[in-house]
Amino acid sequence: MAMHIRFFNALTSWITHLASRVVPSRVQDKRNGVADHSPTAGESLNDNAEDKSLKKIFIPNVLARWPWPRRLNQHYPEVGAESTAWIASFKPFSPKAQDAFDRCEFNLLGCLAYLTARKGEIVLNLKLTPYREVHTEHARAGCDHMGLIFLIDEYSDASGEDEVRKQKNIIMDALRNPHNPRPKGEWVVGEMHRQFWERTIPYATAQSQRRFIAAMDECLEGIVQQAIDRSRHLIRDIQSYHDVRSRTIGVRLAYTILELGLDIPDEIMSHSSIEDMTMASIEMIYLHNVRLRIV
Repeated sequence: MAMHIRFFNALTSWITHLASRVVPSRVQDKRNGVADHSPTAGESLNDNAEDKSLKKIFIPNVLARWPWPRRLNQHYPEVGAESTAWIASFKPFSPKAQDAFDRCEFNLLGCLAYLTARKGEIVLNLKLTPYREVHTEHARAGCDHMGLIFLIDEYSDASGEDEVRKQKNIIMDALRNPHNPRPKGEWVVGEMHRQFWERTIPYATAQSQRRFIAAMDECLEGIVQQAIDRSRHLIRDIQSYHDVRSRTIGVRLAYTILELGLDIPDEIMSHSSIEDMTMASIEMIYLHNVRLRIV
């Protein structure tokens, strides 16, 4: 309990800083005369409480005034069923655990995240080869990868540091060598990633492939660090928590799925404006994830 109190007390200043970017609509509401009696980010819900160590911190609900309606990819029924059957074919869980995994509907999440991705879309890629047609299978790739990421979580959360490092090495080797058969008796998730990437790369540009591999390595390294922290019973301060969580949340990785059929130069992706927006979205997503866990 004491560790949780220290952690959430430390959240105050950080949330106040972040909220200036993620809840600007509060200011607009006041200008428009809209009443809002909820506390601001970082504001205590019981400022007059005698025991300041127990004060509650308001973490903003970043979706409360989200201006865009939720939309679902039109290919969800087809690619969702395909992806579910593909993952289940490997029998990565017991029947009971597989049923629980399926009820999480990760394919639904994938088709909400990649709502414009098409099955068999033709895009014109003038950068690689003039007038070359590149087929993209974003919708299926998005569903498969969403399921794989949560599958990795299930295994890594129950594994020690050495085992998680081994899991990372297997996955990265499979992604870097998608046409090579996996060793007999290896952890099944290696073969799952090999098949996923072998099926995806014909529809991905060289730039997007390289960025996906880099983002996957970064995400998995963060997951390894989480395993190290668990073994050492480490409770991180806000900045170091941010450094790890911004990797393990997988937002950068998700963005690489969006650009599979695009050939975006590095100078654009590394531009300070793009990086600022990327980091703001990463913080917004993992902050909301924290909120859901404690509300």
